[in-house]
Amino acid sequence: PAVSTRRADTVVELASGQSFAIGGLIRRNVNNDVRAFPWLGEMPILGPLFRSSSFQKEESELVILVTPYIVRPGSNPNQMSAPTERAAPALNGGGAPTNSVASPPRDRAAIRAGAPSAQGGLGFIIE
Repeated sequence: PAVSTRRADTVVELASGQSFAIGGLIRRNVNNDVRAFPWLGEMPILGPLFRSSSFQKEESELVILVTPYIVRPGSNPNQMSAPTERAAPALNGGGAPTNSVASPPRDRAAIRAGAPSAQGGLGFIIE
């Protein structure tokens, strides 16, 4: 099948920002294939010269990583914005790099001290 669905249920107590991983083996296939030239591969003494065998082992694993973040409701829902509304692409209309990330934020004091931000000459900047 092109799409397979796996479900896992568990109860874990985590603080905001902590991570938890669930993992396990979901499929194991072992193939042992013997190919032989018709009739010659079945001969008692010379048969192994006309046979070949192959062994293939395939395993698939599934790992689920969970990192919850506690989100507190805002006082005014009209002032809330999605994270993508604060990001600007560093490409001009033709898709070529402009060698600048984006215009710097107007009020740097409004940015929380120590907050992660995008760095570098290309990519996205989050104001």
